[in-house]
Amino acid sequence: MKRSLALLLGVVVACGGSSASVDGASGGSSGGGASSGGAVTPGDEHAALQLKLVDDVTVQDIAIFQAVRVNVVKAGERVAAEGAPIVAGRRGVIRVYVQPNDGVSRAVTCVLSVKAGGKQLEAKKVTKTISAPSDDAKPATVFDFDLKPEEVTTDLSYSVSLVADEATPAASAPATSDARYPRAGDFEALGATESSSVVKVVLVPVQYMADGSGRLPDVSEDQVEVYRQTMLSLYPVSKVEITVREPYVWQNAIAGNGSGWDTILNAITRLRSQDRAPADVYYYGAFAPRTSFGSFCSQGCVTGLSSLVQNPGDSVMRASVGVGYTGPRSAETMAHEIGHAHGRPHAPCGGAQGTDPSWPTTAAYKNATLGVWGFNIIDGTFINPGAGASQPHDMMSYCDPTWISDYQYNALFQRVVAVNGNQASIAPAPGSAPQPQKTRSYRIAAVDGAGNLAFDAGPAIQLDREPVGELRSLRFVGKNAAYLPVASNAHFFPYDHLPGGTLLVPEPATSYEAVEFQGKTFKR
Repeated sequence: MKRSLALLLGVVVACGGSSASVDGASGGSSGGGASSGGAVTPGDEHAALQLKLVDDVTVQDIAIFQAVRVNVVKAGERVAAEGAPIVAGRRGVIRVYVQPNDGVSRAVTCVLSVKAGGKQLEAKKVTKTISAPSDDAKPATVFDFDLKPEEVTTDLSYSVSLVADEATPAASAPATSDARYPRAGDFEALGATESSSVVKVVLVPVQYMADGSGRLPDVSEDQVEVYRQTMLSLYPVSKVEITVREPYVWQNAIAGNGSGWDTILNAITRLRSQDRAPADVYYYGAFAPRTSFGSFCSQGCVTGLSSLVQNPGDSVMRASVGVGYTGPRSAETMAHEIGHAHGRPHAPCGGAQGTDPSWPTTAAYKNATLGVWGFNIIDGTFINPGAGASQPHDMMSYCDPTWISDYQYNALFQRVVAVNGNQASIAPAPGSAPQPQKTRSYRIAAVDGAGNLAFDAGPAIQLDREPVGELRSLRFVGKNAAYLPVASNAHFFPYDHLPGGTLLVPEPATSYEAVEFQGKTFKR
């Protein structure tokens, strides 16, 4: 469940004005004086080898930012990508950290040379006056190089050199130097991962009829773009696809106190199955129960709900719901709720229950803080993990403001890989007729915190394989209160934070009038 959140970003450091496109989010120059311009003509092997390497400033660390800082070099030595993946086809900023000798203050040109597809590309250079060790919080001390989505390939290799006045060629390049990485002047693989990294969302505008208004959420082109850019900025993917479905009429009330939310979530879950959505598609029902967010949430409110889908094979449960008002708040709710549908529990801040038991315990992540610096590929800003009232928190927490931690980013990546690699659909394939001998009917039911069960009013859904979830035993009751001669296991998917959850009940071959569940009997 998602409660009202404040705007997306906390403390940021500008990475420069940049134009951005959605797929991969290509941008212009990054900030702190960095620029992707200023080309150096490549030489036979390494353009910077033609220039004089400095002897009083060294390369210390190198990291790439695509949403979070991912170290690839520390203390001049290569390290496996730390904390999170490097995603091919996604905009990134390579940041070079340097260390001057004591008392040094001088102009240094940092040259980034890259190869991809077997070809050396045009080098990039940035010149700055360096007089102190690099610090993320001090843009003037770091060298930033913006990589467009198409430049971040699985075969991308790079090298970095720190050179003096580029008009002064080196008489002879040293065999090794701490002013470049790798020290020998060759190229090293960046390590970007290809994962078919796409998140697909069907946005379902729920036409709200409980008050007779027929009100629809904002699914204008501009607002859908806000949804898309918010998802792309936070999720470890190269592309976010959002398709707006035709409206779904809804007659029941949805209240800010949480009443009615389980019913609409189960309805969207059933709709996804009836639409025979592909296994890798997430459904998101958006609605506007009042004329404005302020009137709906005047005394605090629930803004979204999802089941916690812990197994990547349970595609039937890839459904979430949330408010659909104009602006970034509703987009943040979508990102949070679809995070639950990706199996992500709450991060431990703000009083959320059912928090992630594997959340890091080090001080850098206390109260669901980020652990590392972040970067927004849409607007080109760096996010300071900081401290104090403006300190950002992980997007799966209940604390404001929000960004994403490297821990969460990596966990989402693992689920994206699993979903995109597992295209077997639990629902019958689109366009196919149900196959009775291969499918089984399931009824959707809501279970509240007291263990009371209420069946969804809609028809049963057809699944071509058994879901996973948590097994819960039940018995079917026929005429004259007699048990049917078969017992069964239903499949339970808990709501995140709210007590209770969704129960998928397999329909027996024999008709029944009620079920006995957790010691209570409930009519069908």
